[in-house]
Amino acid sequence: MILRIKDIEDKSLSLTLEESPDDFPVLAEMIKKGEYEFNSLLNIRIEARKIISDFEVKGRFTTEIKITCSRCLKVYNTALEADFYLVFSKENPEEVDNSDNEGIELSAFDTQLILFHGEEIDLEEAIQDQVVMAFPIKPLCTEDCSGLCVKCGNDLNNKECGCDRSSGNNQFAALKDLKLNK
Repeated sequence: MILRIKDIEDKSLSLTLEESPDDFPVLAEMIKKGEYEFNSLLNIRIEARKIISDFEVKGRFTTEIKITCSRCLKVYNTALEADFYLVFSKENPEEVDNSDNEGIELSAFDTQLILFHGEEIDLEEAIQDQVVMAFPIKPLCTEDCSGLCVKCGNDLNNKECGCDRSSGNNQFAALKDLKLNK
């Protein structure tokens, strides 16, 4: 996934790509470890253009993954998609002056610029980062997933098990009858 600078210096460039998740090292490692399973290729739409001395890349990716619900442990399929906006630059940003005339040096990280060298921009790592950030932190098969019973392990989405889940090792149970004077 290489963009050549000469292709976007005078005009914008639009691309549509289909890439295998295995082509991205971090995604391939996640698949190998069994953390995620991709049901389809990554469909990536990109529009790149030059802005002064930087290069702007706007895009969107879509795919479908198989993932495990964090509450009930059910494996389900879901869409994984996100829009992204990236800015690539050949140079670190210039020093910026504050009101005291003391220079503050900004790094590429501070300005969210992605540095590159030469006459090509390699999009692989940047797009891989966008895919990884799109994974849900706490995946749920449904918003109202009831999860598993903490006593017997029954899937509460299917049927109520009848276990008394109100008692348990509640560390704050001793505070339930505490009365405070104002």
